[in-house]
Amino acid sequence: MIRVLFLDVDDTVLDFVGFTKETMKSGFRKFGYPEYGPWMYDTFHEVNGGIWRDHEKGLITFEDIQRTRWTKVFHALGFEGDGPEFESYFRSCLHESGLLIPGAKKALEHLSEDYLLFAATNGPDEQQKNRLRKAGVLKLFCGVFTSEAIGATKPSAEFFDGCIEIVNGYMKEHELPNIHKDEILMVGDSLTSDIGGAVAYGLKSCLFDPTGEKFGKIEGTDYEVKNWSEITDVLKK
Repeated sequence: MIRVLFLDVDDTVLDFVGFTKETMKSGFRKFGYPEYGPWMYDTFHEVNGGIWRDHEKGLITFEDIQRTRWTKVFHALGFEGDGPEFESYFRSCLHESGLLIPGAKKALEHLSEDYLLFAATNGPDEQQKNRLRKAGVLKLFCGVFTSEAIGATKPSAEFFDGCIEIVNGYMKEHELPNIHKDEILMVGDSLTSDIGGAVAYGLKSCLFDPTGEKFGKIEGTDYEVKNWSEITDVLKK
């Protein structure tokens, strides 16, 4: 029986894609870069995805991402720009962003009545908490686990070890029985950090993929859904 939900933040609870498109559009205008076109996001997505996969593997640090990400994106887009300056702008905007995935808030409110919700995300601790706060959903979580606070990156076993240790501390504090791996469902959009990590660690897993393009890509995935209403449906079964 599932008692606890570990929920990824970006592109699961919060709309990182929508935020990025709008910030590229406004930021390119602000810094005098070429006018943003929709194809530019696809380039960002490819470059950023590769960078984060290297981070998940422990090949680069979070500081490396901040230092080099936008320089690499600008190079791929075919123009010169001040990558660190734009990263600072991007991060400051991201810190204040609370753009939700459609249906997320209503579903979280419903799920919090029956399950203990914990965010499990790679990224800076205060940034992720503030974004959930801005979105009006932080109060629905019993805790927020970030790679910065845990000291390990999702999908590593060390990350999930740290999460479970904190969860069981919460259980003890509230006089509840300890949690076991088979009582946790990891919900997220990433095949590597969320689903692959959960399957390898022994957690139940739910892939959140609005397009369905990632369905069937990780053997052992328990659920695959396209929207938040489907998440609540599978948990009712």
